[in-house]
Amino acid sequence: MESIQFNEDGLIWHCRVAALLLQKLPRNPHTKHHVRGAIREASVSIRGKHRRLPEGVEFFSATARDMLARGEISGLVREHVVPVSIINEKVIALVKPTEKDIIEIVRNWTIMAAITQEEHDLLRQKSCMTKCH
Repeated sequence: MESIQFNEDGLIWHCRVAALLLQKLPRNPHTKHHVRGAIREASVSIRGKHRRLPEGVEFFSATARDMLARGEISGLVREHVVPVSIINEKVIALVKPTEKDIIEIVRNWTIMAAITQEEHDLLRQKSCMTKCH
């Protein structure tokens, strides 16, 4: 039970940091960089950053599910279903963000999946191809 409270504390504190940055500092690339980091940390805090798979994961690729059925967790990766960049955009779009507003967005949009390392690498490759070209 303590780990759940710890994760809740992580969510609250990271969202508090993001809110303070957005309330007190000008919105520039540097501020947005730190907000993005706080949002990433908040999103993994609520799903259990250091928990063993499959805890904190709502969805599984077919290959990941097969591996788990065989008791294999090595080679599995947690992946955000909704990219953190999208969650971050929702936070940045808030006009007068409060800690509670940011917590609500992070809670509602953080969905984790378990995929294989190969699937993870393929996603990263496709993401880079989309962003880089």
